[in-house]
Amino acid sequence: MTDRSKRVEMLREKLEQAQARLKSAEGEEKKRQRKEDDRRKYIHGGAFLAAMAKASPEDRKRLERFIDKHINRPTDRKFLGLEPLPASPGEKQ
Repeated sequence: MTDRSKRVEMLREKLEQAQARLKSAEGEEKKRQRKEDDRRKYIHGGAFLAAMAKASPEDRKRLERFIDKHINRPTDRKFLGLEPLPASPGEKQ
């Protein structure tokens, strides 16, 4: 192997190592962002539940309509005791 080919091989190895470090750093950043997003949702949910507990009956109905309007996943609706949404015209029954 010539000096040039050794240098090329060494540079390739350094590039692969740098790419691996980059991929790892990107994964850690995604993990951190997911964790922050989960925490944000948890805090917002707790604040919403506290507001529901203290709301007047008419405000509670308004908040319940808000939730009913914005929760679309069938499993989430079932978990929360909401009525299933009507099937869209294009959906199979």
